[in-house]
Amino acid sequence: MASNGRSSISLHSSSPAALILPKIWTGFHAVPSMEHLHMHIISSDFISPSLKNKKHYNSFHPKLGFFLHLHDVLEWFEGDDEVYQSVSSNQSEALTRLTCVSKQMSRLPSSEYERLLKEDLSCWRCKVSQKNIPTLKAHLEVEWKREQEKAILHQKRKRVEEDEEDQDGEDKEKDDDTAKKQRVGGEEEGDH
Repeated sequence: MASNGRSSISLHSSSPAALILPKIWTGFHAVPSMEHLHMHIISSDFISPSLKNKKHYNSFHPKLGFFLHLHDVLEWFEGDDEVYQSVSSNQSEALTRLTCVSKQMSRLPSSEYERLLKEDLSCWRCKVSQKNIPTLKAHLEVEWKREQEKAILHQKRKRVEEDEEDQDGEDKEKDDDTAKKQRVGGEEEGDH
Protein backbone atom coordinates (compact mmCIF):
# COMPACT_ATOMS: atom_id res chain seq x y z
CA MET A 1 0.00 0.00 0.00
CA ALA A 2 2.98 2.28 -0.43
CA SER A 3 1.80 5.60 -1.75
CA ASN A 4 2.83 7.06 -5.07
CA GLY A 5 4.07 10.61 -4.74
CA ARG A 6 4.50 10.58 -0.97
CA SER A 7 7.96 11.24 0.35
CA SER A 8 9.82 8.03 0.91
CA ILE A 9 12.49 7.31 3.46
CA SER A 10 15.90 6.75 1.98
CA LEU A 11 17.59 3.54 2.99
CA HIS A 12 20.97 5.22 2.45
CA SER A 13 20.30 8.09 4.81
CA SER A 14 22.23 8.29 8.05
CA SER A 15 19.22 9.66 9.95
CA PRO A 16 17.47 7.35 12.44
CA ALA A 17 14.30 7.57 10.33
CA ALA A 18 16.07 5.58 7.61
CA LEU A 19 15.32 2.40 9.53
CA ILE A 20 11.61 3.08 10.10
CA LEU A 21 9.76 1.28 7.34
CA PRO A 22 6.32 -0.32 7.37
CA LYS A 23 6.04 -4.05 7.91
CA ILE A 24 5.25 -6.09 4.84
CA TRP A 25 2.43 -8.62 5.01
CA THR A 26 1.70 -11.43 2.60
CA GLY A 27 -1.54 -13.30 2.43
CA PHE A 28 -4.75 -14.21 0.68
CA HIS A 29 -8.33 -13.04 0.69
CA ALA A 30 -10.62 -15.63 2.24
CA VAL A 31 -12.92 -15.17 -0.75
CA PRO A 32 -10.62 -14.43 -3.70
CA SER A 33 -11.62 -11.75 -6.18
CA MET A 34 -10.16 -13.78 -9.07
CA GLU A 35 -10.39 -17.47 -9.90
CA HIS A 36 -6.67 -18.16 -10.00
CA LEU A 37 -4.72 -18.38 -6.77
CA HIS A 38 -2.93 -15.12 -6.05
CA MET A 39 -1.19 -13.69 -3.03
CA HIS A 40 -1.33 -10.09 -1.85
CA ILE A 41 1.73 -8.22 -0.59
CA ILE A 42 0.84 -5.09 1.38
CA SER A 43 2.55 -2.62 3.69
CA SER A 44 1.31 -2.03 7.22
CA ASP A 45 1.04 1.75 6.88
CA PHE A 46 -2.15 1.42 4.73
CA ILE A 47 -1.37 4.81 3.19
CA SER A 48 -2.26 4.58 -0.47
CA PRO A 49 -4.31 6.46 -3.04
CA SER A 50 -5.55 3.03 -4.19
CA LEU A 51 -7.43 2.48 -0.93
CA LYS A 52 -10.79 3.95 -1.88
CA ASN A 53 -13.67 2.17 -0.15
CA LYS A 54 -14.71 0.29 2.98
CA LYS A 55 -14.89 -3.10 1.28
CA HIS A 56 -11.33 -2.74 -0.02
CA TYR A 57 -9.94 -1.63 3.38
CA ASN A 58 -11.76 -4.37 5.25
CA SER A 59 -10.46 -6.97 2.77
CA PHE A 60 -6.91 -6.15 3.93
CA HIS A 61 -7.61 -5.38 7.61
CA PRO A 62 -5.10 -7.69 9.32
CA LYS A 63 -7.27 -8.51 12.34
CA LEU A 64 -10.74 -8.69 10.79
CA GLY A 65 -10.32 -12.20 9.37
CA PHE A 66 -10.92 -11.70 5.65
CA PHE A 67 -7.19 -11.23 4.97
CA LEU A 68 -5.53 -14.57 5.70
CA HIS A 69 -1.84 -14.17 6.54
CA LEU A 70 0.46 -16.54 4.67
CA HIS A 71 1.92 -18.04 7.85
CA ASP A 72 -1.60 -18.84 9.11
CA VAL A 73 -2.58 -20.48 5.82
CA LEU A 74 0.60 -22.58 5.79
CA GLU A 75 -0.15 -23.73 9.35
CA TRP A 76 -3.29 -25.41 7.99
CA PHE A 77 -0.98 -28.00 6.44
CA GLU A 78 1.65 -28.43 9.16
CA GLY A 79 2.07 -32.11 9.97
CA ASP A 80 -0.83 -33.17 7.75
CA ASP A 81 0.75 -35.42 5.12
CA GLU A 82 -2.67 -36.58 3.90
CA VAL A 83 -3.23 -33.16 2.36
CA TYR A 84 -0.34 -33.69 -0.02
CA GLN A 85 -1.16 -37.28 -1.06
CA SER A 86 -3.94 -36.22 -3.41
CA VAL A 87 -1.55 -34.05 -5.45
CA SER A 88 0.62 -35.44 -8.24
CA SER A 89 4.01 -36.69 -7.09
CA ASN A 90 5.87 -35.02 -9.96
CA GLN A 91 5.01 -31.47 -8.81
CA SER A 92 7.53 -29.45 -6.85
CA GLU A 93 6.89 -29.04 -3.11
CA ALA A 94 6.09 -25.33 -3.57
CA LEU A 95 3.58 -26.04 -6.34
CA THR A 96 2.08 -28.82 -4.26
CA ARG A 97 1.60 -26.43 -1.33
CA LEU A 98 0.01 -23.81 -3.58
CA THR A 99 -2.34 -26.38 -5.07
CA CYS A 100 -3.35 -27.46 -1.57
CA VAL A 101 -3.85 -23.84 -0.48
CA SER A 102 -6.09 -23.26 -3.48
CA LYS A 103 -8.15 -26.38 -2.74
CA GLN A 104 -8.43 -25.55 0.96
CA MET A 105 -9.44 -21.94 0.29
CA SER A 106 -12.15 -23.03 -2.13
CA ARG A 107 -13.76 -24.84 0.81
CA LEU A 108 -14.02 -21.71 2.98
CA PRO A 109 -17.63 -20.62 3.56
CA SER A 110 -17.79 -17.43 1.47
CA SER A 111 -20.98 -16.15 3.12
CA GLU A 112 -19.25 -16.04 6.53
CA TYR A 113 -16.28 -14.14 5.15
CA GLU A 114 -18.15 -11.76 2.85
CA ARG A 115 -20.05 -10.30 5.81
CA LEU A 116 -16.67 -9.14 7.21
CA LEU A 117 -16.33 -6.74 4.28
CA LYS A 118 -19.44 -4.91 5.54
CA GLU A 119 -18.06 -4.37 9.05
CA ASP A 120 -17.73 -0.78 10.26
CA LEU A 121 -14.48 0.98 9.44
CA SER A 122 -12.03 0.79 12.32
CA CYS A 123 -8.33 1.38 12.69
CA TRP A 124 -6.47 -1.92 12.67
CA ARG A 125 -3.98 -0.57 15.25
CA CYS A 126 -6.20 1.05 17.90
CA LYS A 127 -9.68 -0.19 16.88
CA VAL A 128 -11.14 3.34 16.87
CA SER A 129 -14.17 3.51 14.56
CA GLN A 130 -14.09 5.91 11.63
CA LYS A 131 -17.12 7.29 9.77
CA ASN A 132 -15.67 7.12 6.24
CA ILE A 133 -12.56 6.39 4.17
CA PRO A 134 -11.15 9.98 4.20
CA THR A 135 -11.29 10.14 8.02
CA LEU A 136 -9.87 6.63 8.27
CA LYS A 137 -6.98 7.52 5.95
CA ALA A 138 -6.23 10.69 7.93
CA HIS A 139 -6.31 8.65 11.14
CA LEU A 140 -4.03 5.97 9.67
CA GLU A 141 -1.56 8.69 8.62
CA VAL A 142 -1.47 10.02 12.21
CA GLU A 143 -1.07 6.49 13.59
CA TRP A 144 1.79 5.79 11.17
CA LYS A 145 3.60 9.03 12.13
CA ARG A 146 3.12 8.16 15.81
CA GLU A 147 4.58 4.69 15.20
CA GLN A 148 7.58 6.23 13.42
CA GLU A 149 8.15 8.69 16.28
CA LYS A 150 8.03 5.86 18.84
CA ALA A 151 10.52 3.83 16.81
CA ILE A 152 12.88 6.80 16.48
CA LEU A 153 12.72 7.43 20.25
CA HIS A 154 13.36 3.74 20.88
CA GLN A 155 16.40 3.84 18.57
CA LYS A 156 17.73 6.95 20.31
CA ARG A 157 17.29 5.37 23.75
CA LYS A 158 18.99 2.21 22.55
CA ARG A 159 21.92 4.24 21.19
CA VAL A 160 22.25 6.14 24.49
CA GLU A 161 22.22 2.84 26.43
CA GLU A 162 24.85 1.37 24.10
CA ASP A 163 26.99 4.50 24.47
CA GLU A 164 26.66 4.28 28.27
CA GLU A 165 27.62 0.58 28.17
CA ASP A 166 30.62 1.41 25.98
CA GLN A 167 31.60 4.21 28.37
CA ASP A 168 31.18 1.90 31.38
CA GLY A 169 33.36 -0.69 29.64
CA GLU A 170 36.05 1.92 28.91
CA ASP A 171 35.90 3.21 32.52
CA LYS A 172 36.25 -0.36 33.82
CA GLU A 173 39.25 -0.93 31.57
CA LYS A 174 40.84 2.31 32.85
CA ASP A 175 40.15 1.29 36.46
CA ASP A 176 41.65 -2.16 35.77
CA ASP A 177 44.71 -0.57 34.14
CA THR A 178 45.13 1.87 37.07
CA ALA A 179 44.81 -0.95 39.61
CA LYS A 180 47.31 -3.04 37.67
CA LYS A 181 49.79 -0.15 37.54
CA GLN A 182 49.36 0.43 41.26
CA ARG A 183 50.02 -3.25 41.97
CA VAL A 184 53.03 -3.29 39.70
CA GLY A 185 54.28 -0.02 41.20
CA GLY A 186 53.73 -1.34 44.73
CA GLU A 187 55.59 -4.56 43.94
CA GLU A 188 58.55 -2.57 42.57
CA GLU A 189 58.69 -0.45 45.75
CA GLY A 190 58.52 -3.57 47.91
CA ASP A 191 61.39 -5.17 45.96
CA HIS A 192 63.92 -2.51 47.11
